[in-house]
Amino acid sequence: MTNRIFVIILVILMVWWPIGGLINRRRGQAWLAWLQAGLKELGATSTIKWLRSFQSVGQLTVKDLRSPFRSFDVLFTLESRDNIILWVLRHMRGRRDEMIIQANLLANPVQELEVGYRGRRSYDVYLAKQKDNPFSQLPEQDGFRIAKRGGEDQGSIARLRMFLANQGQVIQRMSLQRSELQENQRSLFPRESKNLLLRADMTRMDAQSPAAFFSALRQWAGSVAVESDEGVDGSPKNT
Repeated sequence: MTNRIFVIILVILMVWWPIGGLINRRRGQAWLAWLQAGLKELGATSTIKWLRSFQSVGQLTVKDLRSPFRSFDVLFTLESRDNIILWVLRHMRGRRDEMIIQANLLANPVQELEVGYRGRRSYDVYLAKQKDNPFSQLPEQDGFRIAKRGGEDQGSIARLRMFLANQGQVIQRMSLQRSELQENQRSLFPRESKNLLLRADMTRMDAQSPAAFFSALRQWAGSVAVESDEGVDGSPKNT
């Protein structure tokens, strides 16, 4: 009986593997087209690198960037649909197709911000580790918790709230930080951390305009006051 169950499970896995892979391949191509349409708002071109089979993980790098960005990368990861058991288990735990944005501004922001949608444990974990330089909690908005530290930049906070009000239905986590060189044990050279990190649920983006999303993100980033050689430069960076 045990052997029969094992064989049945093995057959199901083998039969489903190409089916789930085909689903991911089609979704990967669809999301690639969606992202490329939106990333035109930030730069002239974007390059794609596939990191897993069935095009289930891809990385886009935007070239010839417009202000206020100095670098901009998008990683999109699809659910493990080629492995039906792993897919079901992770889906039950809330795993979805996800977009991760990593970007650097032209200069460091004068104020750091942390944003987490209700229930995002990473928000609480990160803030708990910042006891030596704590964040101050701001009033919540539509289920988003917001915290700040550093200099004053009320303008970018107001624009952030506008961005969340209009585009927040897909956002899970955001972080605006100072960029610093980080030592990497696997490399002789330090690696620069990112100013902007954003995680979004891609399954909610089907009805979302890619141009509107990335244009709104750029407008908010352009409102962020940044450091300059003379001190704080709060002028808009959009061109």
